[in-house]
Amino acid sequence: GSYITQVIESQNIRPYYGRQMTLSVSSNYVPRFEVGYFNSSEQYVSIVLSTDGTNATLVPGTTDRYYINFTLPTDQIGSSLNTRGLDVVIYYGDLASPLPDGNYDTWEAQLEVGPVATDFEWRPYQTELALCQRYYYQQKADPTFATSVTNGILYGTDIYLGAIRFPVTMRTYPTGNVVGPTGFNVLA
Repeated sequence: GSYITQVIESQNIRPYYGRQMTLSVSSNYVPRFEVGYFNSSEQYVSIVLSTDGTNATLVPGTTDRYYINFTLPTDQIGSSLNTRGLDVVIYYGDLASPLPDGNYDTWEAQLEVGPVATDFEWRPYQTELALCQRYYYQQKADPTFATSVTNGILYGTDIYLGAIRFPVTMRTYPTGNVVGPTGFNVLA
């Protein structure tokens, strides 16, 4: 068998605690879904799990779109969700056995509020790029120093005060460190 895993960060799932959710995916093979999280004791807690592959329901009017419904817990999610988030796993076949030869295609995965799987929400490329850049952005300085990444002041050997412009608002405050009198690293 095989599987695909996606972790949804806690700040993105927290507004939906206690709400009914629908996970849907298009696939040429009947999937099995699992949704879970790590509690405050660092033990994995499954919200949705089917070991026999029967928890995926075909979306009415389709031949290749499957879904499950579940309710996100409220007070049961432990403090580790502040960093880990919600695990969404899509399984194909029994993990103890290999899948038959062939292509196993998956597309249009969507997690949404409510009991009904709706049409997949397509977003423009620039919107998706901006959302991705919230998590990672890399800009390298010109080695000839013809252009700069930032202007600022270095105090001593380990304190830099300056501004760096990001293309979008980052998901968290960046961190950084000085790597010598002429350089530094900034990590978001």
